[in-house]
Amino acid sequence: MDHFYNRMLTATRMITTGLVLLVMLSSQVKAQSTTVQGTITDAADGSPIVGANILIKSTTNGTITDVDGKFTVEAGANDVLVVSFIGYLTEEIPVGSRSMINVPLKVNTTSLAEVVVVGFGEQKKANLSGAVDAIDGKVLEARPIQNVAQGLQGTVPNLNIDFLSGEPGGTPNINIRGVNSISSNGQPLILVDNVPMDAKDLNFIAPADIKSISVLKDASSAAIYGARAAYGVILITTKSGTQDGVQINYSNNFSWSKPTVLPNKITDPYIYMRLLETSTDNTPWDYVNYTAEQYQWAKERSDDPNSSPPVRLNPSDNTQWAYMGNRDWTKYYLDHPSMSQRQNLALSGKAGTTTYYLSGSYDSQNGVLKLAQDKFDRYSFRGKINFKPYKWLSIGNNTSAAFTDRVKPYYMSIENLYNIFPTSWDKNPDGTWANNDAGRVGAQLSNGGQNNTKINMLQSTFSGELSFFDRMLRINSDFTIRRDNTDSTSYQRKYDIGYGPEDIRTEGTNTAYRS
Repeated sequence: MDHFYNRMLTATRMITTGLVLLVMLSSQVKAQSTTVQGTITDAADGSPIVGANILIKSTTNGTITDVDGKFTVEAGANDVLVVSFIGYLTEEIPVGSRSMINVPLKVNTTSLAEVVVVGFGEQKKANLSGAVDAIDGKVLEARPIQNVAQGLQGTVPNLNIDFLSGEPGGTPNINIRGVNSISSNGQPLILVDNVPMDAKDLNFIAPADIKSISVLKDASSAAIYGARAAYGVILITTKSGTQDGVQINYSNNFSWSKPTVLPNKITDPYIYMRLLETSTDNTPWDYVNYTAEQYQWAKERSDDPNSSPPVRLNPSDNTQWAYMGNRDWTKYYLDHPSMSQRQNLALSGKAGTTTYYLSGSYDSQNGVLKLAQDKFDRYSFRGKINFKPYKWLSIGNNTSAAFTDRVKPYYMSIENLYNIFPTSWDKNPDGTWANNDAGRVGAQLSNGGQNNTKINMLQSTFSGELSFFDRMLRINSDFTIRRDNTDSTSYQRKYDIGYGPEDIRTEGTNTAYRS
């Protein structure tokens, strides 16, 4: 028994000693972590790669390169850096004792076999001398988007897309490689199935109908498309029927969104009032002068917000309301989760020498405005059919229709939502809208009227192609007709503001417009 006990004691000591050594070794390795710096460049021309990913292998720790292709990361001697970027081969670099690591990335030549749409048909990337990027339609299908331009964001280097307003159904601002002229914003030429369109027309296309997108980035595109292509070309190709039989596809997407960046404002009434008055003292704009009684009320609300209500009768005039709020009204009116949805049903197939594609989509996008209806709806339909009676003759039709409906308040000013005083309040104790900027914004948004813009678009393209010598010689002809109908209605309505318990006044005007 004693012999067994001694063996157990010895084994326990050995395990304990091993654990201590393991901890010491781990601490030593961790202590040897150093700052690794370097630059990621293109192996072909040495230009820096912006936004390349540097990740420590088998961990989630990493960073990205800056505008000069430089990076800084904490790594140990036994770590391996995994460097990757879209369109380039991934490299794995052991750190060792180095503190400076420069990595030239090679272009992924396998992607050169991809077929992209160019001016006169299709070519492999390897055969192109200009800068071209191709995006498969599956990339758009995997994203929770309501607009084709939203799906392109971040997919192509040097393709810059932003939505300045952020409102539902907004028109994107698109440029390739930045603004190239002081007299032009550098908008690229956009072609959808070889038909020119504006950026706003991307709202008429269902993302699920996209087969592929090619982006021609350099000015050599002008040799094919003329001066309009001086700032690049975006070629969008929609889906067609390809397989024998009938294929039915249904997809849907539901997403929730909210503003990502909102300013953090001072909401303490006492601090805000002191800063506001101090900032205007001894200036030509010295119009802010609070009384000692107002400061006392603000201090009470600051120390204990529940000590007194934000609205009370004015001590100097019992017929009027006085306010002392403590709220960030920008977040109150805008920080509202919005739901968007996308439904798509497609029927495609091939029967003999005829291929067809029929689709219908419904997209709905809500804004982040809290009080009023702020919404964009789209119904879109597409029908494509191609008939090939002979090997050398092909006849087809591509018809699309879209119906959009944009609803928003008549009084819609982001500037007003950002400039509301935190000391304001929205509602009086009797339920009327308050006699201050927060109350008026609330009254205008909810009761002040509405703008409603409906656009109906119908487009049909008839095409024919003659091909000879195994398609080495092709003659194409197409004819496109399009009709847009815009119905815009707008009405402005009076709203009530409560100045006091028995003093409710009507402001604004009643007007209506239609075009």
